[in-house]
Amino acid sequence: MELTRKEFIQGLAGAAVAAGLPTTSVSASRSPVANMKLGATVYSYTPDIRARTMTLQDCVADIADMGGEGIEILGKSHVPDYPNPSDRWVGQWFGWMEQYQVRPSAYDTFVDSMFYGDRMLTPEEAARRLEVDIRLAKRLGFKILRQQWPPYPA
Repeated sequence: MELTRKEFIQGLAGAAVAAGLPTTSVSASRSPVANMKLGATVYSYTPDIRARTMTLQDCVADIADMGGEGIEILGKSHVPDYPNPSDRWVGQWFGWMEQYQVRPSAYDTFVDSMFYGDRMLTPEEAARRLEVDIRLAKRLGFKILRQQWPPYPA
């Protein structure tokens, strides 16, 4: 029997919650597990997006359909005209959040230390690139930015 993506995620989420349940008689409302939320990163949909079988909106809808409440995106990969999407697109983004009753949960970014190809970014240049992502994350309603920073050679 094949599981749908929704069935798989719901089963996985159920197992995660069950693993975190307190072993004492603490009520569920006081349990830290009661505050857990389900979300997903659109990065998981990379093959679907690259094959053009799904759009960003399709991914948001699918995550919501599985019971997800939070959406993580990668700015450079998922935002058209990155790092300067149009006001129209930003409005559409918030429209999807409302339509599917989800919220921006984490903005993922990666400072490409070899952005120029022939040399490493200086720390100052890298900081400026990070600032661009911080501003975009804020504009899109994210309160969490997950930064991946490759190590500079010693």
